[in-house]
Amino acid sequence: YFLGIRPMTITIFDTPVLSTILRVGSFVGLKLFGWKIEGELPQTDRFVMVAHPHTSNFDLPLMLAVAFVFKIKLHWIGKEQIFAGWRRPIMTWMGGLPIVRSGNQNQVERIAEHFKGRDKIALVIAPSGTRAKSDKWQSGFYWIATHAEVPILLIFLDFKARRTGVGDLHTPTGDYEKDVQEMEKFYQGMEGKYAHKT
Repeated sequence: YFLGIRPMTITIFDTPVLSTILRVGSFVGLKLFGWKIEGELPQTDRFVMVAHPHTSNFDLPLMLAVAFVFKIKLHWIGKEQIFAGWRRPIMTWMGGLPIVRSGNQNQVERIAEHFKGRDKIALVIAPSGTRAKSDKWQSGFYWIATHAEVPILLIFLDFKARRTGVGDLHTPTGDYEKDVQEMEKFYQGMEGKYAHKT
């Protein structure tokens, strides 16, 4: 511990001074490129964040900009191998959380464990699971939120209307099909950078 902070909990999103500079830069950058920023972050510090539509590599810098603008402490999951040695502090500072893809433990349970002991965590997941066209969302994000007992926040990147920001907050009920149908309704009419993949 240092100044009462648990080791490896500081990320680029809450690094003093730098996070402020990146937040201002993200806001200005989005405006300069003609993007409208919409929504308000709900009063919750722990959630699974759905990023959709996801059709290109351009989605990543946009999503990072949204995270900075809304002061979201963004986290992502990566294979344990990329956290080896000297890379671990760098990857963790960038919001990475390691996952060991071996053993008998369910992957959903492994990922959900990252919520334990963290007062502030937003785990971003693209429900389509791929940049290619997909007619059905993968269910992992839903069961991670259910297991971790956290809500699901919808984030959108609508290239058609050049709108991005924070959408609805959903609490999983356990009825996957019904809950996902409600979430998908929110994204109706939105298009990713490559509309034919949306």
